[in-house]
Amino acid sequence: MTTAAEISQLQEEGLRIADARHRYGATSELDVAQSKTLLESTRTTIPQLELSIQQTKNALSTLLGQLTGNMDALLEGPKEIPVAPAQVSVSVPAEMLRRRADIRSAELNAMAQCDRIGIAVADFYPRFSLFGSVGTQTSELGDLFSGSSFFYSFGPRLLWPLFNYGRIKNNVRVEDARYQQALVIYEDTVIRAAQEVEDGIVGLLKSQEATVFAQGAAEAARRSAELAFVQYKEGAVDFQRVLDAQRSLLEEENTLAQTRSAVATNLIALYKALGGGWEMTEGQPYIQDRYIDEMKDRTDWGDYFEESPEPRTDNASEHDRR
Repeated sequence: MTTAAEISQLQEEGLRIADARHRYGATSELDVAQSKTLLESTRTTIPQLELSIQQTKNALSTLLGQLTGNMDALLEGPKEIPVAPAQVSVSVPAEMLRRRADIRSAELNAMAQCDRIGIAVADFYPRFSLFGSVGTQTSELGDLFSGSSFFYSFGPRLLWPLFNYGRIKNNVRVEDARYQQALVIYEDTVIRAAQEVEDGIVGLLKSQEATVFAQGAAEAARRSAELAFVQYKEGAVDFQRVLDAQRSLLEEENTLAQTRSAVATNLIALYKALGGGWEMTEGQPYIQDRYIDEMKDRTDWGDYFEESPEPRTDNASEHDRR
């Protein structure tokens, strides 16, 4: 894939040829002006791309909890857009969707609300309890611990709110309505998660198809630009043909870069929609060492941080296990 800098170098060569032909009287100054316009227009996009790259690096540094500039060592040098695998194993979608934090949260909220209905229904029934007390009492301080001052009492207690039946019944209805609301929220969360998975799968497949066509278009545009240069040097075509070929090359290369980026982006979106991503923390500490040191300086944590993380119990996809 040709970069904007490489295309600008190609346009610089075209400007040099146009200027040479103009100095020798083979063409007019119009070819030189058009070639320079195209070159400067391409050069204008380079600082904008560099700005976007630097802002993305800064965003990555912030996301990782680091100061800006620390990502340069990790990302130094030209990097190709990650190539997605030809096939992606997603295991059983239902099992993978349950790993999502939003679905788990909605599910547990519904389960907890279901239990609250039982708690409200329990108010209909009587409650039995035993009570008792032991102590001493006297009017004279000196007799406080004598045998005659000792007393005790015990017995059963029965509570039955018969006169609150209407309030209890309405309270059960309220808890049941909240449970139904939690079920609707859970169902809506699952449906939205399924939509995100389907969008990710379709986006990945279609962006891969588009990349094949964009690759062919970029190769054809690159060959057209080469042929236009050769024909212009030999005087077979005017410089307008070269300009059109170079503009087409720049557009097709940008399209190819966007489609390749879309493949990687849709693959990430698919894994995210399936609830993947936290397998990387398996066997790794949840808190960085520098934070642990700061916490230990303030509080005695004992051997808490020496405990290994609990093993993961959910099923990872086949791709994750590889």
